[in-house]
Amino acid sequence: MKKRLLSLLLASCFGLSLLPTTALAAADLITVHVTISNQGAIPVGKNHTLMAQVPVKVSDLDGNGSFSYDEAMVAAHSAYYEGPDSGYAAAENYCTELWGEAEGVGGFYRNNEAIPNGVTADTVSDGDYLTAFVYADQEGWSDQYGYFDQNTAAVKTGQTLTLHLSGTGYDSDWNPMSAPVANASVGYWDTAGAFQELNQSTGSDGSVTLSFPEAGTYVISAYGNDAILVPPVCTVTVTETGLSDGVKQAVANCVSGYQGSECTYKNEWALLGRVRALSGTEGWTTRDADIRNYVASVEQAVKSGSLSRDTVPTTIERVILALTAVGMDVTDFCGENLTQWLYGNPNGSAGYSSNDLIWALIALDSGDYTAPEGYRDSLIETMAQYQNDDGGFFFSASWSASDVDMTHMALIALHPYQEHNAAARKMYQAGLSYVEGQVSGEGNYGNSCNDAYGVIAKCTLGQSGDKLDKLVRYMLDHYLVEEGFTYNGELNGMATYEGLMAMGAYQRLSAGENGLFDLTDVERETISVAKPRVLGSYAYTGSKQTVKITKSDFYTLSGTTSATGVGTYTVTASLNDRVNTAWSDGSTADVTLTWSIGKKPMSKLTYSSVSSQTYTGGSLRPRVTVKDGSRILKVGTDYSITYSSNKSVGMGKITLKGKGGYVGTKIIHFKIVPKKTALSSVKNVRSRKLSVKWKRNTTVSGYQIQYYTGKSGKNSRTVTVKGYKSTSKTLSRLTKKKRYYVRIRGYKKVSGTMYYSGWSSAKTVKINR
Repeated sequence: MKKRLLSLLLASCFGLSLLPTTALAAADLITVHVTISNQGAIPVGKNHTLMAQVPVKVSDLDGNGSFSYDEAMVAAHSAYYEGPDSGYAAAENYCTELWGEAEGVGGFYRNNEAIPNGVTADTVSDGDYLTAFVYADQEGWSDQYGYFDQNTAAVKTGQTLTLHLSGTGYDSDWNPMSAPVANASVGYWDTAGAFQELNQSTGSDGSVTLSFPEAGTYVISAYGNDAILVPPVCTVTVTETGLSDGVKQAVANCVSGYQGSECTYKNEWALLGRVRALSGTEGWTTRDADIRNYVASVEQAVKSGSLSRDTVPTTIERVILALTAVGMDVTDFCGENLTQWLYGNPNGSAGYSSNDLIWALIALDSGDYTAPEGYRDSLIETMAQYQNDDGGFFFSASWSASDVDMTHMALIALHPYQEHNAAARKMYQAGLSYVEGQVSGEGNYGNSCNDAYGVIAKCTLGQSGDKLDKLVRYMLDHYLVEEGFTYNGELNGMATYEGLMAMGAYQRLSAGENGLFDLTDVERETISVAKPRVLGSYAYTGSKQTVKITKSDFYTLSGTTSATGVGTYTVTASLNDRVNTAWSDGSTADVTLTWSIGKKPMSKLTYSSVSSQTYTGGSLRPRVTVKDGSRILKVGTDYSITYSSNKSVGMGKITLKGKGGYVGTKIIHFKIVPKKTALSSVKNVRSRKLSVKWKRNTTVSGYQIQYYTGKSGKNSRTVTVKGYKSTSKTLSRLTKKKRYYVRIRGYKKVSGTMYYSGWSSAKTVKINR
């Protein structure tokens, strides 16, 4: 009964909803903008239409010359509802169905006001905005109708839009009530009917300020965190300012210029600029590797002591910013609290330049890091010593002229404090007045570096608008080149990283994201490190060997990494930082590796060749040189050597067995050949014949006589004489007047193999007969 009464109070659905849409059509149509809310969500209808301010053409179905709310609902459901029935119905003057829901029907609004008389009695006009909803709370009926102060809005990319959210409903006594809605989460409905967060909430007065980085149409809405809210709708059309594409291209140019360059300790600004940019970094293909290299290089700097609490403060501050930007915990980095290096300096801020003070504040605030009470105030107090009467800040006593760059940095540092710290506010306002007085007629500060920090400062201070856009446009038009930004007309490293950071700051302000140096939006990261592995195998060489292990600057090796003797050795790999890095399996404990030096097989060594040996009747022991690489091995220490079959003509055998660091056996064979045969005489005894005589050689089984003309021995002929007892041979069919050369050698056949002695010296004779 209570539900029926509530529905009558809020909707009073009467009438004509059952009439067919084709009946009694009026000659004219009107267009209204219809929003349907079903239990806190906006549904999607036919043709993927999000039912938010959908233009609907309404007919005068009953022909009475006016257009009722009921007729508008009939038209909206007929055009967009998908379901087994019409999705909308009323009977006995009571609305029984809305968007297919029969329970909880009850809210009907026109131009953000509840219709007073009912859907049949209340008329609508061309251009009206209508909202009908099904309650989400169907027990307490506590839903509040939400609406923005604007139904539609149009802005440029990067410009801000402020909306005010109000809610209406009924108190416990059913009295209507309306008030600003605070703490409502603001976002937009996508075309699939999903609510996308913008990470913005309404303030105590119901206001919220938005900006949009990309052109498009956004159905801005909200949901209540303190009460159930019927989704309000403001359709925002965002058009391109023309700057965002240029800024994105500028980022891309800088990224291209940095691609392939070193990303290590002392290159913080180039890394931070790329990390914080929102678009244009698609060409940064080495992003993950660059971040890993940078973090590893900082670890090495901390380990080596080249980065310590005694390092120049601005370097520490710069490292804190870069490490925070890539998700590292600087309060426990390689076991050191880097922020403590700032506030724990025993000399305090004595001797600091203005730069040191300014960036100490920025670094500490970047991650909302803690510092001892009063430390930040002391930095601010000391900063006052570096501000001139004109409001400009200077670097040091030896460089005391007011500087635009330094003043912009000071404004960035002082901005979070100027509301509650009187000294900060005074310096801030004076500094702001100074930089405003330095702007040229073209809206810039005189050079690319000054302009870059001008952009960063304006973005940090939230100073969006024409002046900022003009300054960014000036940078794009006058300083941007293919690989970065110029200074005095030439590509310059400082101008490039400062220009890159300026573009990122502009993108972040335009998108409503955290500022360039407000790194509280960065999620903590842990770098995954592959566990080390031993590479290769090691065999004894007699010299010291160093084990090869996969290298990484993220861990340190200890233990036995070099050895000489055969054995097994242990190496321990320890992560340099167990907080910001972990092994690939998620663990952080030390990894123990073992490696071995094994005995080297004798077959892997090199051996000198052994020449043929001449039979002597005694044991033959030819020398063998054994090498492991360039090292000559020693007999008795590295190997033993024995000889066998080494007295008779045939094949001798050398056996070498490994000792110490060597293992196995190497067999080397060598030939034992007969001794030479002595040639006694060569004579031309008859016509075209030669008589050859030699001394008997008992170590052979036969002889070979070779004869030829010409000293070269070409075209020689060989005659074999079997049996060792023969001592002469006649050669015939020789050519007259030719001089012949004759020589002899013995041979012996052993186990099927012929062994030849060396040739005797040749004797010569001329054939005269």
